[in-house]
Amino acid sequence: MKTILCAGGGSKIGFIAGVLNQLAKAGTPVDSLDGVSAGAISVASVAHAPDFLTGTETLIKMLDSINQNSDVYVPKDSNVFGLPLNMVADLTLGHGCGIFNNSPLWNKIKTEIPEVNPWCKVGVVRTSLRTGLPQRVVRDISGGITYSTLERAATEVTGWLGYLWAVLSSTSIEIVWDLVFGLWGDGGNTCVTPVQYALDDGATDIIIILTGPFEQGMPPLANPPGPAWDTLMRAAEFELQNLFWKDLQIALASDAALTVYAPLMDLGDPLSFNGAKIKSQIALGQAAVPVFTRPAKIAPPAV
Repeated sequence: MKTILCAGGGSKIGFIAGVLNQLAKAGTPVDSLDGVSAGAISVASVAHAPDFLTGTETLIKMLDSINQNSDVYVPKDSNVFGLPLNMVADLTLGHGCGIFNNSPLWNKIKTEIPEVNPWCKVGVVRTSLRTGLPQRVVRDISGGITYSTLERAATEVTGWLGYLWAVLSSTSIEIVWDLVFGLWGDGGNTCVTPVQYALDDGATDIIIILTGPFEQGMPPLANPPGPAWDTLMRAAEFELQNLFWKDLQIALASDAALTVYAPLMDLGDPLSFNGAKIKSQIALGQAAVPVFTRPAKIAPPAV
């Protein structure tokens, strides 16, 4: 069973799209797709299409419509007497509130992912900010939806719209955007690539697509981190790196074949969306070669 796991990365989503498109053009057989954060949007878009190749082309077309930050998120309100009063109120008094409004992204998810049965099983992972546990939401080829845990928010909807909310919640970076239903946040908090879920499903061949260089730790900066925002994002990326290397150890301890695609350089600020940058990332992904491979372990013959 071959599965593709797509990591998060915000505006680095173009690299994921490029690698997926390359694999589809090569006729790579795929039984399931799983993603976290930007990877969740990628796999949900690709799977809800007639086939793998068409799905990757649909994803690239959607990314072509992103030219600036406001195509993904916008300020919550205009200033009042020079003060962002609603933003300040959300940060100090609100429950699970963030700085920006991600309604442009939500509108893209609702309009660009059609309500059709996927051509393969597709899962997205989000994190409960109440329990700190991940929840995987899966849609199978018959259209059925399953949840890996029973946790729900009181106001949460189910069915197709609930699945789309799960995709959005997998991308919802805390503090940056509101928690979905006041509960769900970025899946990258608990797993960068959902390796354990893939192994539990019986995966024997795993392809991982990362959006950062395949190296333990972070490349050094030429200068110390800048403003508080830059420092926060740098700290978050350290945590994601540590999580990925834990995921990798799980994969290496299994018998599954493993292939990893990753950019050879840092692709920049994950919250800075730029059309030209996304197009260049797509091209990088389409030309990428694996940075790590390991064949499946062969069990010794029974005596």
